[in-house]
Order: sequence, then C-alpha cells, then structure tokens
Amino acid sequence: MGLVYKHDPKSTPVQVYTDADSDNNDEDRKSVSGCLIQVHGCTVSWQTKRQRIVSKLSTIAEYIAADGGVEEVQWTKMHMNKLLKF
Repeated sequence: MGLVYKHDPKSTPVQVYTDADSDNNDEDRKSVSGCLIQVHGCTVSWQTKRQRIVSKLSTIAEYIAADGGVEEVQWTKMHMNKLLKF
C-alpha cells in the first residue's frame, strides 16, 4: 500500500497556499499559520503552527505565514530533487 502521484502535464508544477488565523487565541494572541504544497496537483506537504510573535495587524500575520510557506517549499523542492536523482 502506498501513495501514487501521477504526472499531469496540464497542471502547475508547484503550488503553495498559505493562510493565517489571527483571531483564534485569546490566551496569548499569537496567530496560527497554515501551509499546503502541491506538486502537479497532488498534495505533498501541509502544516499548521503557532507563530512565534504577536502580530498587531492581520496583514503581518499573513506575511509571516507566506514566509513560512516559502521556507517550506524550498525545503520540499530540495528533498524532491534528491529523490529524483536517486
């Protein structure tokens, strides 16, 4: 049993979706970031985590989430390149 990812030449090679929820925690006011990465339409990575700082604006929380998405896609791309060379 395993996952099978089929290549779809019509799909975008890599897509990254990020979001931040800034109204979820009254205790410490820290936002939660979410990230989803798809390769040719197949989800290969996803995560959520609490941000380290308190954002005064929801826009800042969204930028922090986007930055985390960029880091995650770079990490995913590096590991996918290693797998393809194997």
